[in-house]
Amino acid sequence: MPRLVETAIHKTLNYFFYYRAGQWAKQNNGDEAIIMNHDDTVSETNTANLLLIRGTSAIVPVSPAALSGIMQAQIINCLKARGYEIVYEKTRLDHCLTADSVLATNSLMGAVPVLSINGEKTPVSPVLGHELNREMAVKFDT
Repeated sequence: MPRLVETAIHKTLNYFFYYRAGQWAKQNNGDEAIIMNHDDTVSETNTANLLLIRGTSAIVPVSPAALSGIMQAQIINCLKARGYEIVYEKTRLDHCLTADSVLATNSLMGAVPVLSINGEKTPVSPVLGHELNREMAVKFDT
């Protein structure tokens, strides 16, 4: 879902955009809406940050509008400890579809694999998400 007005880049000032994006996702049989920047790059979802896994690299989509997530930072630290290279770059939707795995991260869900985008299945590494969430549980003693 593209940002159509400039104020939509301010999550704390305009949650209505993200709320409507979530409604749009539900109406289209999805769980989350991927938010797109004006330059057709990926920003985030309506409730989560995104991480793309490609080999031993974790790609963090760069967006001037996305808020850095607390869980995203923790997952990045876990991935670094596992030897992943963390790469920050502008990311297009087709990058998500060709990644080895895409994870949505937030403090409520942890790291959840993205199963499909616009009805197209994405590659999934269910073990990685499970292991990362287990590390978070141990780290925060939950």
